[in-house]
Order: sequence, then C-alpha cells, then structure tokens
Amino acid sequence: MDMKKLLSLTTSTCFLLSFVFREPLQAALDIRAEARPPVQPLEDFIVPQGAGKITDTSLTGSRQLVINIQDLHCHAEVQRNIAKILEDLDKKYGLDRVYVEGGYGDVSTSWLCDLQDKEVKKEIADGLVDQGRLTGSEYYSAIANRPDLLKGLEDETLHKANIVRLGKILERKEFYETKLREFDKELAFMKAKHLGARNRRFNRIVEKHQAGEIATDKYYRLLGSYVEMINKDPDTFNTTSAVSLDNYPNIKTYLELVRTAKQLHYRQISRQMREFMQVLKSKVPYSVYNNLLEKTDNFSKTSELYLYLAQMAGSPELDALCRQSFPELPQFFAYTQKNRTLNPVAMLDEEKRLTEEIRISLSQDVGELDVSFLADFYGHFKDYLSNKLLADDYDYFCRRFDKFKTLWAKYAFRNRLPELAEDFKLLDEFYRINCQRNDCFIRNIKELGSGASSLEAPASNTIPDALKDSKIVVVITGGFHTEGLKKLLR
Repeated sequence: MDMKKLLSLTTSTCFLLSFVFREPLQAALDIRAEARPPVQPLEDFIVPQGAGKITDTSLTGSRQLVINIQDLHCHAEVQRNIAKILEDLDKKYGLDRVYVEGGYGDVSTSWLCDLQDKEVKKEIADGLVDQGRLTGSEYYSAIANRPDLLKGLEDETLHKANIVRLGKILERKEFYETKLREFDKELAFMKAKHLGARNRRFNRIVEKHQAGEIATDKYYRLLGSYVEMINKDPDTFNTTSAVSLDNYPNIKTYLELVRTAKQLHYRQISRQMREFMQVLKSKVPYSVYNNLLEKTDNFSKTSELYLYLAQMAGSPELDALCRQSFPELPQFFAYTQKNRTLNPVAMLDEEKRLTEEIRISLSQDVGELDVSFLADFYGHFKDYLSNKLLADDYDYFCRRFDKFKTLWAKYAFRNRLPELAEDFKLLDEFYRINCQRNDCFIRNIKELGSGASSLEAPASNTIPDALKDSKIVVVITGGFHTEGLKKLLR
C-alpha cells in the first residue's frame, strides 16, 4: 500500500481561544467562511460558534478525514471548548474513537462513567476540569457515558523517556533563570553600545508588548506605522525595497479590523440588532430560528449570536433588508465575517518576520544589524531554555542558533554560552524526541494503518461536503505537534 497516497487526507486544525467581540485578534474562534446556501440550517455549521476555528484545510480525495484539535493544556475554558466540539461532531457524524496526546492504548473513563447520578458526575467532572486534572476529551467521554471513546497516541517508552528528560530540565530551571539574568545584562550592554536610537526605541516597544504593557491593537498599529515610515523614505533606511504588508496578510487583516472597529457605531448597532431580531423570525424557516434560540441560549450568548447572524445575513433577502432598514448592520456583519479569515497562529509567525524586517531596515551598519539579530533571536533563546518553543519555533531556532552563538561570542563582553553546552545537548534531545513523537502519533492511528481502506473519494470542494463523505478521525494534540502532523498528513 502507498502510505503517502493514503495519508493525503483532509485535515483541519482548530485553534482554541476565547471570542471577545471588541478584540479582533481573539475573535478567531468561528469557522472560516465557506460557500454556503443562503440562510442554511444551523446544524450544518461545522464547529460550534465560540468553541473553535478552522485555521487550515487540505481537501483531497481520501475516505479518511483527520480533524486535529489543538489543545492548550490545563486551560479549563479550552477543555470545555474541546468537549463542546467533540459533542457536536459526535452528534452530527458519529465518532468511533478520539485519539489523544499523552495517552497509551485505551484511555478509559469508566471510573467516572460508572457514577449513576448524572448531576454528581457533572459536578465532579467540572471540578476536575477547573483543577486541570481532567481534559476536555475525558470530560466529554465521561458526560456522554462513552468510557472507551479515547485512544492514546503515544509510544509509551519514547514518551516516558522524554518525561524523564523534562524532569531534568525542570530541575535546572533556577539555574537557567540565573543564567538568563546574566545574559539579559550582557545583551543590554551590546544594545547600548551598538544600537542606534531608532532600533533602541523599537526594541522598547517590542519588550513592552511582550511584558503586557502595550495592548495588542496598539502594538500592531505601531508596527504598521513603522512600515509606513520606512516606505515613506526608504533611502534613509537599510532597505532596497519597500516593506510590503501583503507579505503579512494576517497582520494586514488585523489592522483593517482595528480601523473598522473604530468606525462602528455601537449604540446604533445594538438598537438595530434588537429590531432586526424581531423581524428575523418572519424571514427565516422556523427550524432555523428555533435552532438559533437553542444554540445561543435564547440569544443571551451574544458573541455566538453575532457570528451566526453574520453567516445568515449573506442571503440576498436578509442583505437587502439590512441595507434598507438597518444600515449599521452590514458593516458590522462584514467586520464579523472578516474576523473569520484571521489566523492567529499564522499571525504570530508573521509578527516575528515583520519585526525582523523592521529591525534590519532600522540598522545603519553591520554591528547594529548583528546586534539587532541577537536582540530579535534572544526571545527564542529564552523560550528554548524555558521549554516554551513550539515546533515551528524550534525549526527556526535550529536554523539560526549557530549564527546566534557566533555573534554572541563576537559582541559579548564575556561569552558565557559555552557554560551551557551540556544543557544544550539535553534540550536538543528533548525537542528532537518531541518532533519524533509525531511519527508515533501517525502509526498509532488505526484508521491510517496498513489495514485501512485505500479507496479514494472525489475531492470535496467544501468542508461540509468532506465531513459528510469521509470517515472522521479526531486527533487532539498540543500546539507543538500541529505543524508536524499537517506535514505528515499531506
């Protein structure tokens, strides 16, 4: 059997955050806009509004469809969102099994399922989720009384060996923190000696944002203003061409959302929304309206309500109604729809590339350029020592770490990096095995094994079609594994 052909699967990744209406970056939990019939029934929506967002898809002619839900471990709200997504998928399409990171073989929840009193069971499960001791998948397995739903993805030997490595890394935490304080002072000396005023000012902005002292919308507006400043007079900067935001589509979209948010008249929108809801009942099928009531808890879940209405308002009839009688709503719905195109995962990657491009443009000589790189890379180095790097960050880190060490030795008053040589070996092995675990995950998904059906299906044009035509496989992993799994599944 040609495994590569079999593994050309439909994939979708859910990035879980909380929807906040006035903060477009966090409004990334609805589903990407699809071509849909006007005023479609709400059962056809793929992910419960407010619970998750499809950030990437690959629709191919395969009978298997893998949904990779990205987990933020020990975060209670995210775990409940995962449970909500599983409930919705199970209800609509039926789930035979759900594969989970950190588990081996059968992951039974019979110890909780066996409780006969449903209220007591839910109370215990909710408490364990709040304490970070029960995952969203375990929560759904227990509440749905499906004790055998979950299957582990791990190679037990490999995983436990890496847990031992992680323990050694955590034992060195205080030592790393002490070293980082020394490196902080060394980097401050380099920046004071080699960076010009413009780069120092830019670094302060980045550092304040990382410390939470500058709000996200203000920070991205400042990045946009730097791009405008550089493009206005490129001859005075270290650049041969303009910095184009077209290379950073999610940042560009976010800035457009921030500008649009300031143009919205919220009081008028609130009033017109109430009036629109009164009229809506006579304009849509009863089943759709009733479903809308149920899914938004009698319209009390306003964040979810706005998302559903924005999708429904794409019909010619409702669009014409809004433009004629509720003129503030079309812009508001367009704003809500634009949130769907925002991929927060890709946006963070774009931010790294854009800040690096800005720093290069602000540098006036080789020394400033080198130290600008050190300042930019240093955040990745700190995350590396703190066990916070995601897979894509680690890939970038590996490609640039030798350059970082060379330049650090060149500009540091005293080079202390060699003192961590043995620690680098331990950390590299830990991250390497984490990447290798992706291959174990694929091997442990029975639907993708050599005994799985290799029959191909016509390539689906939309996600709803793919869901209806395919065998669904749900895989729940942390963010470190998302990109690696996508590459293997394609």
